[in-house]
Formats: sequence, structure tokens, C-alpha cells
Amino acid sequence: MDLNEVLDINRKALEHVRSRTGLVDASDKFFGFFLVDKYESPPFVMFSANDTGVYSDAQYESASMRLWCRLCVVASGIVDIGSHAGLYSLAAASIRPDLEVFAFEPNPYAFARLRLNKTVNAISNIRDMRAALSHSEGIAQLHWVRKPGLPISAGGTIIPIAHVSQSKLEHYVTEVRRLDGVLAVEKIGDRGLIKMDVEGAELSVFRGMQNILDKRPDIILESFSRVGCDAINALLRPLGYATYRIDELAGTLARQDGLTPADHTSSCRNQLLTVRSEAEMSAIWNS
Repeated sequence: MDLNEVLDINRKALEHVRSRTGLVDASDKFFGFFLVDKYESPPFVMFSANDTGVYSDAQYESASMRLWCRLCVVASGIVDIGSHAGLYSLAAASIRPDLEVFAFEPNPYAFARLRLNKTVNAISNIRDMRAALSHSEGIAQLHWVRKPGLPISAGGTIIPIAHVSQSKLEHYVTEVRRLDGVLAVEKIGDRGLIKMDVEGAELSVFRGMQNILDKRPDIILESFSRVGCDAINALLRPLGYATYRIDELAGTLARQDGLTPADHTSSCRNQLLTVRSEAEMSAIWNS
């Protein structure tokens, strides 16, 4: 099989995937580069080894990405914690070539894909770091659930995974850093923007970014933990933070009373934490 045959197979596979509704499944095989042009950022390409649904018509995290892109426009500094293959980082770097985008990803497979996607797009303003963030510095074991046929797991965590058989897990020793130890507050400025997806380690990350929190950045966060949400609320309320629920399916942003744990079956997984006024958020969301 020569290169042209491979390209033709992938072209047909991509056409098939984009004709579907819902998320991509294992039967929709696609290996190659695809154009990401559905979000409010300049288009860029990403690579898939049949392990990402970003190219499907489902528009992965479309409401969160809409909000992220609009906040990037007015951000003074941008941090992507748990960047995976780099969707949020690539969009941010494309929108703001004048800023250095800090991307943290400890999973070695996801980090390799992030580096690949950064390289093929010739993006020079993403500072990618293969490290987990927490409240202290050192090394830790990273865990993730092995997905047969899908090279990159959807997530990895330094929190022990007790409810899954050890035979189904993969492990990797990763460097652990504090955000305050890596990033000077001047780098994020007075209108910082952070996306955080760390699979249960949210509270530890917050405890390691006290200096950054003093600058009151906007934060898009995924959390499924009641204990974690309650503790983060206690940490952020004295700083004047309000919380908004992001509904990917309905495409809405709604004010709510504090951070609440997300439901794995819901279309509302991400939440926005901000000190911006309701009027300012309305103007950003509806612009």
C-alpha cells in the first residue's frame, strides 16, 4: 500500500465519521491529520490514531470551547492544566500568538501527541511541560485506565484509583510541580485564564497555586468530587468568585450557587469560576 492509498482511505474514513451524529466509536477508524475549524479560533490540524472524537460532528466540548476562545481574547496569561493532546492549548495559542501558553500534561502518550500537534502547526508560543501539578513538588505515580485499541487514555491522575482492577491500569512515574513554583504571577497578569482537567486532583492543584489565585484568574474546571468541590468553594468564595455551569448540549452558561460535582452522564461537566460581573460575563458570552 503506497501513501496515496493510505491518504485516500483516511479521507473516506473522515468523511464517514463526519457524516455521523454523536461521538466517534471504535468502529469509526481514522488514522491521520484532520482540520479543526469548528471553534472560534484560527484553524489548526491535529493527529488521530483512532483515539479522538474532536473531528466528529458532536463538536467536542463546544460550549466550553466557545467560552475558552472568547476569554482567550481578553486574557493576560493562559494556562492549560491537563492539556492532553492540546485542543485547548492549540486554540489559545492560535488566538493569542502574542502570549506564551503554558500547557501541563503528565501522561507520556498524550504529551507526545501534544508535542506533535504543536510541531506540525509550527506553533512556537506553547510552553509544554510533561509534569503533573499538585500542592507539593517531587515525583509521583500517574495512573490511567488502559483502553484496548485506543492508544491515549482520556485521563490520568496521581490520585490512587481504587475502584478499578490493577490489571486494567497503566502506570508511569511523573514529575510533580506546584503551579506557584513554575509560573511567576507576572506571567498570568490581572486577567489570567486557566483550564483544569486533572481527574480528581483539583484541590491539590488549587492548594499549590495560592499566589496565582491572588490574581483571581478565570478558571474552567472539571470536577466530579463533592469533597473537592466543597473545599474549593471554601477556598475561593473569600476571593469573590462566582460559579457558572456550562452545558455543552444546550450551549448555555448559567449562574449557580457554588461549584457542584459533575455527573459523568450529564452534558454539564465543566464549570466556570470567575470574579467578573454578571454583566461582563453576559457580554462575553453573547458577543
